[in-house]
Amino acid sequence: HQITEMKMLETDPKTPETISFGMTTACPSDEAPYSARVVMTAEGTLDVTGEALVEVEFPCGTLETTLNLSVDTLEAVTMLMPPSLFCTLLSPFKTIAVANLTTAYRGAGKVYVTIAEGTRHDVLQELCGNFPRLCALMGRIGETFVNKDNATLVLSYLHQEAVGFCDEMIKAKGRRLSDDLDIQRDSLGVPYEEFSF
Repeated sequence: HQITEMKMLETDPKTPETISFGMTTACPSDEAPYSARVVMTAEGTLDVTGEALVEVEFPCGTLETTLNLSVDTLEAVTMLMPPSLFCTLLSPFKTIAVANLTTAYRGAGKVYVTIAEGTRHDVLQELCGNFPRLCALMGRIGETFVNKDNATLVLSYLHQEAVGFCDEMIKAKGRRLSDDLDIQRDSLGVPYEEFSF
């Protein structure tokens, strides 16, 4: 097994506002001469069979990040559900910041795509071969994200843009509970919706 350590959504009692993610991947060796990879099959209308095999190969090394999240609890408990699960999960967050970011990778990862029974394509290598300037630009952008302050700026911007998109969606489609309906409320006046399974 090349993934020697992995943590997802790890909390720390000393800093309850943070959530940590991390992964350590071993380099290929004589005992295990392969890299860690994720393999997926995508179905669509790419060709007659409509199938593509996607392989993502991770570089060896370590990635660790800690996110500092603050939730508007009043917004969370009084929120009428937006029309999208994505918006429902995103809206209560007041701030999203990168508290820590550590990367120590050797080399870059690889992405392979095989359509039906055809040729296996090394997507990144072909992209860099055909568009070397674009590839160099992507490398510089990647180096920028290694800094936690820069990563926070980008993440905060994407969060604000996504929340703005959700607000527009709510204006266009409304919420799952409308003010025109007879909304059920608890003893504190917080609206809620009953679900049956």
